[in-house]
Amino acid sequence: MKHYKNFTIYKPEVNPFNNDTIIFCKDENGNDWYNLVKTFQPDTVKLMYDKEGNISSITKDASGLFPNDLSVLEVEKVEEDFDQFKYRIVDGKIIVRVPNENDIRNTRNDM
Repeated sequence: MKHYKNFTIYKPEVNPFNNDTIIFCKDENGNDWYNLVKTFQPDTVKLMYDKEGNISSITKDASGLFPNDLSVLEVEKVEEDFDQFKYRIVDGKIIVRVPNENDIRNTRNDM
């Protein structure tokens, strides 16, 4: 399974689409997102998440993602009733979300 991390916006030396309105992003290893999309398996689940491991998107179709300031993890499958807000990604693994100080502070501020 694939795991691409820490995408950022960049401008390629050569624009393969000949269209200046297209935005490009690359992972921490310099790999272009549009090239990486082709490396995913069609029947797997792709999870997009932020630096804290919060999952922002779940899909089987990676072409619908644009992971600027995010990372993408590919997994075989998730439970049918998977709730992205109950889990986070840590070291490439899906774990049960344990509230951190920010979560607790935000909950208190909402009261």
